[in-house]
Amino acid sequence: MGKIQAVLFDMDGLLMDSERVGVQVSLAVSREMGYCLTEEDVLKTLGITREGLKRIYEAKEPSFDCEAFLSRFTARMTQLAQEGKIPLKPGAMTLLDVLRERGIPCVLATSSPGRIADVYLEKAGVRAYFRDIVSGDDHLPSKPNPDMFLAAARKAGADIRNCLVLEDSPNGLKAGRASGATVVMVPDLIPWTEALAPYTDAVLPSLADAVPLLDA
Repeated sequence: MGKIQAVLFDMDGLLMDSERVGVQVSLAVSREMGYCLTEEDVLKTLGITREGLKRIYEAKEPSFDCEAFLSRFTARMTQLAQEGKIPLKPGAMTLLDVLRERGIPCVLATSSPGRIADVYLEKAGVRAYFRDIVSGDDHLPSKPNPDMFLAAARKAGADIRNCLVLEDSPNGLKAGRASGATVVMVPDLIPWTEALAPYTDAVLPSLADAVPLLDA
């Protein structure tokens, strides 16, 4: 691992404690629309873009209306964020403050829509910490493809081989590994298992524990 030039953050379940709420909102919207999605179905969509989500849900519900579903989901999650119910994950501020002090740029790489990312970061008071955002609105191939992290590295002005990717989902870890970055998992809903070993350089209990890696 070389000296870290930039840190590329996933958002849901990594920077923001949003995945537990998001799973419940997804299930509620599914029921309201007459679908029979399960928690297992929803967990398969963690870390992927609209197009990937559409494919997964249509496999279960052929009549799935992706636009209507995401419209309801986005409105509900945005409202929860506005109400301060989507907090930062433990250790996030510690890491962000260290990165700011050292002048190491941060870029968010999230499959969520850009408007949700902006609301989350603004309400959490951390938007100014991030040089830029790569979101689902950029219409890049979904994780586990590496495109979102490659784009984030470009926005950070850094060589991807000298970037630290922070992720919590298998799709995100695979994307980070494929990009050529150093990849660290901070588990959330999905625990680390040996099956994820090929995609992780380290597994940490919180974002604050990533600070020593900046000098590794």
